[in-house]
Amino acid sequence: SVDIVADRGVHVKVGNLAWEKICHDMEAEFHESRFESGALNGIRAVTQLLLQHFPVSDTLKNELPDNVVIL
Repeated sequence: SVDIVADRGVHVKVGNLAWEKICHDMEAEFHESRFESGALNGIRAVTQLLLQHFPVSDTLKNELPDNVVIL
């Protein structure tokens, strides 16, 4: 199972359906043992959502580290 954890501010803008679609698409790839493409496509999809709702700005700074956390 794939879970995407987003903070409240991002989740309010994006909503459940978008996250569920990305998770479903990743799970389908993983089921076919296409782990790398599934992960990369998921990252690309999340990136597009974030850019759509939070465009790049010179005044915004990344407040959190970008390290991957595996639970």
